[in-house]
Formats: sequence, structure tokens, C-alpha cells
Amino acid sequence: MRQVGVVRRIDDLGRVAIPKEIRRILGFQEGDPVEIFVDSENKEVTLKPYKIVDYRKLWEELKRDSSLKVKMMELEEEYKNKYL
Repeated sequence: MRQVGVVRRIDDLGRVAIPKEIRRILGFQEGDPVEIFVDSENKEVTLKPYKIVDYRKLWEELKRDSSLKVKMMELEEEYKNKYL
């Protein structure tokens, strides 16, 4: 795994710019949703691309291919745990 470290300052609104090289490595594009996780014990912040699941599209694929049923059940459980 390639390590990239950069120092950035927090601006007066509490924002930190993600350098272009890091955005490229992570595949972030302008306007992409990003999940922010905080590990307060280790004082670390993790950024991950936020994946929006299109359940209608997934359901249509499921109807065509029953092997996707397991994936659908996993996503349903993830959704329940996260939002319900």
C-alpha cells in the first residue's frame, strides 16, 4: 500500500482541503459524497467514498439473476443497521 502524507491547515470555517493527489488515489471527484469517521481514542479521522445504493436498480437485477439475492439481503441488513 502506498502511503501519502500531506500537511494542511484548517481554515476559519473548519475546512481542510483534500490535496489533488490524495483525491486521485481515493477516486474522489468534485461533488462526491464522503463519509467521515472519527476514532476519538486514537485521534484519527477516516474518509471513505459514500456509496449510495440504488435499490430499484438492484431489485431489477435481482429479478433477472437470483444469484444476487445474497447481495440484496446483505445490503438490506446494512441499511437496517445504519438507518433504522
